[in-house]
Amino acid sequence: MRLLFDANLSYRIVKKLEDVYQYCLHVTKTGLPIPAEDIAIWNWARENKYIIVSNDEDFYHLSSLYGFPPKVVLVRIGNQSTSWPKPCGNT
Repeated sequence: MRLLFDANLSYRIVKKLEDVYQYCLHVTKTGLPIPAEDIAIWNWARENKYIIVSNDEDFYHLSSLYGFPPKVVLVRIGNQSTSWPKPCGNT
């Protein structure tokens, strides 16, 4: 599975997930202009067989308009830390 993280998600998440998902990439590493337009990200993901991970609903709308590929994972939670939770009970 190839995951492409949109600019609205931290680039740090790639480092956290690369052991589980070997093909993780942040949009800033694609060679697209910064900031890249959503349609450019969409086309890049389609051509390179990546799934777009974003909290930007514009990708959901592009998916409704154009279908897939690429598939889109819409993250519906607010800003979260990239730190892993610490075990409970240890103070």
